[in-house]
Amino acid sequence: MKLGSHDAGVTMKDDCPELRDKVKRVCNALNLKEHIIIKDRPPVWGPGDMEGHVGLDGKHYVVDLARLFPPESPASTADGRAIFYHLLRPELVKSNPKPLCSDAYSGFSINDPKGEDHTEEVKECCTRLYKEVIPAVARALDAAAAACDETAYTHTESQLQLLDLSLELHSRGVNMRHLGRVKELVKKPAASAQLLLEMVVRVFKNELRQQLREEMGKIKIASEEPYRVLIVNYLNTILHSSGMDEEDKWLAYIADLVERKFKYTLTEQDRSYLLSAHSAERILLQAANKMGLVLSSSLQQALTQNKTGIVIVTKDLQQITAIATSMSILALAEGMVCYHEAQAVMKHDKQGALAMLEQAQQLLSHAVAAGHCDVSILHTYAKSMQLLSEFLMDDHEASIKNLALHYQFEASKIYSELITAPDCAAYLHFEYAHSMAYPFGHECIEQCKLGLEKEPSKLTELVAQWSYNTFKSISSVRDITLVYWLIAMGKAAVELWPDSASAALLQTLAEFTDMRHDVNLYSKLSYIDTLHEIFERALRNDAHVLNEQLKHSFARLKVYNDSYLVMPGVLSLISTHAPQFKQVLAKYTVDLKRINWPYYFADAPVSVIWYNNNANLYASTIDLYPNLQEISDYTRPFLSSMPGLASIKDEVFRALAIHCPQFSRLLRCECPKYWDVGNIHLVKSLVHVELKGVDEAMLQALSNMSWLQHLSLSTDFLEPEMFVAVIKNNAATLTRLSLECAILSVSSIFAALLSELSHTWDRTIY
Repeated sequence: MKLGSHDAGVTMKDDCPELRDKVKRVCNALNLKEHIIIKDRPPVWGPGDMEGHVGLDGKHYVVDLARLFPPESPASTADGRAIFYHLLRPELVKSNPKPLCSDAYSGFSINDPKGEDHTEEVKECCTRLYKEVIPAVARALDAAAAACDETAYTHTESQLQLLDLSLELHSRGVNMRHLGRVKELVKKPAASAQLLLEMVVRVFKNELRQQLREEMGKIKIASEEPYRVLIVNYLNTILHSSGMDEEDKWLAYIADLVERKFKYTLTEQDRSYLLSAHSAERILLQAANKMGLVLSSSLQQALTQNKTGIVIVTKDLQQITAIATSMSILALAEGMVCYHEAQAVMKHDKQGALAMLEQAQQLLSHAVAAGHCDVSILHTYAKSMQLLSEFLMDDHEASIKNLALHYQFEASKIYSELITAPDCAAYLHFEYAHSMAYPFGHECIEQCKLGLEKEPSKLTELVAQWSYNTFKSISSVRDITLVYWLIAMGKAAVELWPDSASAALLQTLAEFTDMRHDVNLYSKLSYIDTLHEIFERALRNDAHVLNEQLKHSFARLKVYNDSYLVMPGVLSLISTHAPQFKQVLAKYTVDLKRINWPYYFADAPVSVIWYNNNANLYASTIDLYPNLQEISDYTRPFLSSMPGLASIKDEVFRALAIHCPQFSRLLRCECPKYWDVGNIHLVKSLVHVELKGVDEAMLQALSNMSWLQHLSLSTDFLEPEMFVAVIKNNAATLTRLSLECAILSVSSIFAALLSELSHTWDRTIY
């Protein structure tokens, strides 16, 4: 032994400075002060009867720490030796404004000149316990019981049942022996009932343990059977179904136990509750759990179903187990493992994740209550409750939803405390906002702003993630919560940086995260009202910030002739409003050789197109595709019912002539009656034309061409001479000709063809 005393303070050792320094550091962390035990000797940290040893392995060991924390201020009528076992909770000592002395009120501090000061400081701490801490605990329990029926003294389903009272009291620095003090202060009937139940269960547990000790001293037999009989008889006593049939005797028995243990006198309300239907069954179940008694499933079912006339027999007691309080560090480690395992299986095994999250929450709550309050631990604890809340919120049962709201409230409460630290990290603001996003989305924007101010790069990260990511469907509260949080982040970013393209884009993308279409930037932008003031200004002033996002989007862009997924035509909407954005896009374009006209502009907002009345809409991105060879429209004219866009395809031909030297095929195009193709002759590379619904103006435009090789025309009633002019001008190059028209016109057209072209025509006519 190198430190402390082994003879109740008669002699004190201080022979290892390194060990003394370690003890000092630990006591300082626990808010324990040094004091004098023997005059003219160095001060001591911790209790006077503590021993410090240096082991044969060279390591340091400290033992006899039962009195490490100061005693509670003894009452005038209390046992004088209570100072050796009625000690203050470490949570209370650590939270005290002044450090306290382990040996206050004891004879170990009799030689300390500051002994009276040590005693007075502990007395002040106890006064704070009685007048501030315990009333605060009572208010917290009342708040948890707020959902209960206040008109009846019954323990209804409420958030209070979710609380472990020992954890709730211990985490605030209140010993369980003060349950009576707490109960005197609560106002809610449900809270009072729960506290009464806890006190009764504890006195029954202690009484049974005392009887078992006495029985062991009498019979001194290793067999378990005599103790099983004693336990069964006592359980029947709890049910007052054998040995104590008279209610007054049973109540008097309980009242005496509670008075001796908790210094609390039962009220008439308490007595009524204990005699109410099924309260004894509830007491027995909780007492068996605290005693480590494993009851048969049939007995448990009978108790939970509140059956009457239950008599317990020895076969109902299946096992007697030992109850051990595990070290909080083990609970912490196991809780962390459960949390990370839940994260790993969350996407494909919801039920498994839910079970692991529940276990993680329970383990971490024990660890936190034991004093493990590091920021990362509290964050994980809050996150586990937040995820539990999101999973449970999908349940339709009211009690489960109440449980979910409880977890959400507790998670938000932890975050609200964490963000008060002056060096609070940005991610805590984001997590706090996330915990409030559903159903309180409007309240979390301020936290998003605080987080973005500390970590502006989060904006770029979110834009990059959601530019090419989306939900297949929004089917859970967890999905909804994420959407609400993203929307809040977007709004916060726009408020902080109103001219930022990234901020505007995040807000836009967040509002369309529930899209079921193509998962690239185009599909989302196709739903954007590009005239929106914020988005338009952002594109105009800061378009270059979208480069990286466009890389991701173009990497996913593929063109299918028969697919509705790809929407490259949306580029025209953007480039119309932001000319430099068009330049940014040019370096990332794909080598588009074929365009399916309807799908090229699939899902582009008709309202935007109509509002702009933009004749160049079709042509505005043609110059991005210099290798374009084919445009096909199938038989579905795009915008065929919208007047005011008569020159729309005429501008396409002009653009094709300038930018696309390899363009050669115009296939399966149905012509609206106002379709102006006057510039088609400018496209010198066009050799294959298929048109349906042609009129005189279109035939006139085609007659200006003399290099067509494949020609397919469909019409109703037109003069044969109009067809003849087209065919005559292209007779030198035509290798395939298809005509579809009214029956009465067919013979006239072919007669004209034969008379006009018989001397020169040597091609095959189909």
